[in-house]
Amino acid sequence: MRENTAEFLLQYLVKAERAAASAKLLLEAGDLEGACNRAYYAMFDGARAALMATGAPAEAQTAKTHNGLIAAFSRCLVKTGRISVTLFPHSYSNLQRCVR
Repeated sequence: MRENTAEFLLQYLVKAERAAASAKLLLEAGDLEGACNRAYYAMFDGARAALMATGAPAEAQTAKTHNGLIAAFSRCLVKTGRISVTLFPHSYSNLQRCVR
């Protein structure tokens, strides 16, 4: 893993953790829509970090769109058995519908 890739990986993990913590606080405050939004972005940034950490092809690492990231995650991690199909993409897709 290149040094700058490790830095990006850490940034995505920090963003994912921050978004997950925000989702929890918003849920506790009764803001379901805000909690769904933050949970969605926690999963989005976590998925980007997972792709980078596993050495997925470069195009997957730089997936800029939400649908592109979902496709790359599915292709590189779910279909290869690295991530359980029972966890993804259903959870992510459900959150995606929630925030629209």
